[in-house]
Amino acid sequence: MKERKIPTLNPRIREASEQYLNKANSEKQVRLRLLKQQLMKGTYQLNSTILAKSLVSTNQ
Repeated sequence: MKERKIPTLNPRIREASEQYLNKANSEKQVRLRLLKQQLMKGTYQLNSTILAKSLVSTNQ
């Protein structure tokens, strides 16, 4: 049986994808940290609630 070789990624593509994944992961960590802070303070609101309140306050 013939062994298949896994193709290696172009180094530029690999570097760009690693940078993208690192950035996405760090943004996720920031969002989770903020969510935890809001939950601990009791200030967390769903985005739809915040949007609804902002729409009501701008239309009055």
